[in-house]
Amino acid sequence: MSINRKKFGASLAGMIILVAIALFLFSLQNEIPGPVGWPSDIKIYRRAITGETRVVDPESGKVIFTYRPEYDRNIHPVRIEKIDADHWQVIFEVPKRQ
Repeated sequence: MSINRKKFGASLAGMIILVAIALFLFSLQNEIPGPVGWPSDIKIYRRAITGETRVVDPESGKVIFTYRPEYDRNIHPVRIEKIDADHWQVIFEVPKRQ
């Protein structure tokens, strides 16, 4: 094999490894406890790098809503209630300015 093909192969392999590591890091998430007053049967997951927070109904596996607390300062979920098997009601309020 020529030197150019070897360099290309090594570069391609390096780029594939970097993309795989980036995808792994961006997919890291952990479960966090819900705020006081929220139902205990929902799960809240937060991505480590982006800060994206997902509220999930574990019974159906559906995402109820997603938000980023650091960036969406005008979105503050206060209360969440399950209406029936397919519907949830989420109440948001504007945080008080300090």
